[in-house]
Amino acid sequence: MRVERALAVLSMVVLLSGAPVAAAADVDEAERIARGLVENGPVHIDPAYADDVSGRTIQEIERLILESGLPIRVLAIPLGVEGEEYWQGDAERLVADVHGLIGDDGHYLFLEKNRSVGIDYVGELREPFGHAYYAVRMAEEGFYTSLSLDDRLWEMVDYAVHSDPEELYEKTRLHEQEAASPLEPSPPEPPAPVDDTSTMPRGPWIGVGAGVVGASLLAGGLLYRSRRRTLVPPSRASFDNAAHTRHEVLAERAERELAEMGERIARARARGEVGLTFLERALERRGAARTILEGAGTEPAIEDLVGVLVLLDMAEDALARARGVRPPDALAPRHCYADPLHGTDTVETDWRGLGGNETLRVPLCPSCVESVRERRRPDSLHVEHEGGRVPYHEVPAERSLWSATGYGALADDLVERIRRGEHRTRR
Repeated sequence: MRVERALAVLSMVVLLSGAPVAAAADVDEAERIARGLVENGPVHIDPAYADDVSGRTIQEIERLILESGLPIRVLAIPLGVEGEEYWQGDAERLVADVHGLIGDDGHYLFLEKNRSVGIDYVGELREPFGHAYYAVRMAEEGFYTSLSLDDRLWEMVDYAVHSDPEELYEKTRLHEQEAASPLEPSPPEPPAPVDDTSTMPRGPWIGVGAGVVGASLLAGGLLYRSRRRTLVPPSRASFDNAAHTRHEVLAERAERELAEMGERIARARARGEVGLTFLERALERRGAARTILEGAGTEPAIEDLVGVLVLLDMAEDALARARGVRPPDALAPRHCYADPLHGTDTVETDWRGLGGNETLRVPLCPSCVESVRERRRPDSLHVEHEGGRVPYHEVPAERSLWSATGYGALADDLVERIRRGEHRTRR
């Protein structure tokens, strides 16, 4: 039996390498889990979760998996039990050991009460985007509202067995974000000495999974909306720490999503000539994002990281149109002019800066629209400039491509400007 042969090899590795006893315990546990999945069914629920998952749920999700014909395997296991951590708390190591014993293809949904991991294998090789990956991605992006382990199992398996989880993910995300956009303008505010605002909302930014054109391409993702919160003014040290952490998070996200976008474009299937045109645009926008990130050096400025994410969002939009998920003639989503990290749930708004005479008509998120109506400064993206921190749009346009274009809110030729090298000359 493959499980027994693989177990013998794995045990020998442990013995010859002088691995600690904990590793041997991992081997024993991996054998027990793998044997159960092969002999008893595709769902393994650790006894510690016996009260969290009903027998009926186990039966139903096993039925869903078997009817799908897909090699989906569910592992609900707390990795820390009575002070002893199996696999040093690493779910990916657990899955790798179990899959090594079973072999063949496998889509693994690993769950604990506070996290989920989706791992896909084709034979012995990891598959970056598979059924388990998209099931967990849905959970991470908040499409699943249930918090109980029982309900999470239901929802994730129901999604994982779908014949095309990538397409379902794209359509679900599009639906969720369109539902979040205002269908009608909110009631007008009481008269006040403020600028008029438009009530023509733009559609939300869609996120799309897909793939494309060359093995050397890297991959991309989406820019998530952040909600403003009213906070007690922090100390300068707290502000610096928060800014540093935010910068690190954005840098990691930009690199990860750039790589992911390359993978998606490489795997994309365009629909007709129009689809091919949009696929080329997705590639160009992803290329512009790569140009910005690579040209920013080892410590890119926060405005450049935001630019990378905006360009990847633009690539997402083109990719959705290429695959037919979004109509080719739909209005292009536009990021909040004050801070593109606020997302693309925006309304065209007349904005006149405090004390200024010039009025700009720009897309703003609901929170920034409210600030403009109340004659408060919107929560803008701040950048370093001449020894201080200022809203990025207050940097002279001749010194900043992002200020000159509003990250695409003021001009439609952002990608073309980057290709001409304006991101290097405007500094």
